Amino acid sequence: MVSGGVGQTPLLPMARQALAEGRQVTYVHAALDAEHHAFADALDTLEATYPDALRTLTVYENDDGADHRGWIDHALLATCLPASARCYFVGPHGFMETVNRELSQLGVPDTHRHYEYFGPARTLTAA
Repeated sequence: MVSGGVGQTPLLPMARQALAEGRQVTYVHAALDAEHHAFADALDTLEATYPDALRTLTVYENDDGADHRGWIDHALLATCLPASARCYFVGPHGFMETVNRELSQLGVPDTHRHYEYFGPARTLTAA
């Protein structure tokens, strides 16, 4: 699972469910910095509850207090991507485009890449 910003909102319940079902979960989250890390306590609680099943990596763009500083990139995903992984990612549009491209380049097939838009509302037009 890969989230950017408040993209954690829909992914945390999915992670919780997968862990409750006995699955292994790798959870990568990107935020501006520790102050803007939404739901950090919830993720800490999941780590404490499922220490053998949950692997987390935190990426802060502007803070050295994370596992990785900068952005989620090809090299980072390559180090944490299990074989035949099903990848779920949510975040800003540009973030999702980058993650999708990098997962494709790492050989993750379309059928194993799942994403959902979660963000600011856009104007709807009548059909």
